[in-house]
Amino acid sequence: EIFVTDFSSTRNVQTTVFNMTKKSVSPLKEEWEVLSRSLNSGIPFDVCFVDFANRTGSKWTRIFAQIMISYDNQGNDFSEQLMSLTTKMNTEKIIAQENDTEISTLVTLNMVMNLAVPIIYIINKFLQPEASAAFSNTVQGRMVVLIITITCGLSLWLAHKLEEW
Repeated sequence: EIFVTDFSSTRNVQTTVFNMTKKSVSPLKEEWEVLSRSLNSGIPFDVCFVDFANRTGSKWTRIFAQIMISYDNQGNDFSEQLMSLTTKMNTEKIIAQENDTEISTLVTLNMVMNLAVPIIYIINKFLQPEASAAFSNTVQGRMVVLIITITCGLSLWLAHKLEEW
């Protein structure tokens, strides 16, 4: 958005890139500075922007570089494409934040539910000792407890892996 706004007033890519060096923060500021020096040193326009995109390693800067190279080759106005690009970037950020929040909520809920299993077992042991004896005195009962323990452990492990992903 800043680039488009600045370009609208200067109508010069090199000046706008130079102005971005003043308006950006690290580490992107340094990348704009390298791009500005490259553009002003006579390196071909497309090489400068491809290098910029490769250094940042972002799909968004790759798209930005393609738009700028297209502008250099054809001279088409790119303001609309860049505004669309920034809208898509913001939408992706919002979706990623929503996904992170949802995953965090699900992991927390999973932990609470898995923690409830032993608590309920202990409460049942005290409130109904004769009924809960079936879980500790019979083979089938011990097998049920083992299966529940393995399932809870697997559930916690999967939740941990999901949160890392």
